[in-house]
Amino acid sequence: MENSAVKKVLVVDDHEEYRQSVRQALKNFNVEIIEAKDGKEAVEIFTKKFKNERFDLITMDYLMPELDGAQTVIKIREIDKTVPIICISASIKIMRPQVKHFEYMYFLDKPLDSKQLIQIVEDLELG
Repeated sequence: MENSAVKKVLVVDDHEEYRQSVRQALKNFNVEIIEAKDGKEAVEIFTKKFKNERFDLITMDYLMPELDGAQTVIKIREIDKTVPIICISASIKIMRPQVKHFEYMYFLDKPLDSKQLIQIVEDLELG
């Protein structure tokens, strides 16, 4: 691991099993994982954390209660235009056109292929 500082990752998904799959995929990285069960909670966490410290990565589902993934990305991009966001969803074809114009966006289909997620994280040098 090149960078020894702990990286902060916000994992946003309304299904615990998908949050668990992201945690499992990132277990060998030096990361602190903060979880949100929907977009509204993610924006609240992001807003509070952003005042004091920065997230290094966000993973985002699309179909969620309160705010969907695209609405959540838009709100987060109003605050931070550069935090990498990996959209992980069975609805990527619906979500992608709504947010693809933002920079630092990555897209993975569900079910999650942990190797693809790990590759993106390594490419972002978060490990």
